[in-house]
Amino acid sequence: TVRALLADPPSRDATRAYAERFGWEETSAGQFTLFDTVIAERARRETRCGKSHGSHGGNLKQVGNG
Repeated sequence: TVRALLADPPSRDATRAYAERFGWEETSAGQFTLFDTVIAERARRETRCGKSHGSHGGNLKQVGNG
């Protein structure tokens, strides 16, 4: 749980070793997916409730080498 983690956090070295297993591409792709999901869910809720605040309806456009 979060409380257990905060009560006995891993060492700085252990945290760094874990983080170094991941590259920026994978990290950025994960954030992109998370943000797109949040935006799409908000748009879905607003549509269901009949709200319209100029939302772009979800779906971020991925920018990069593709």
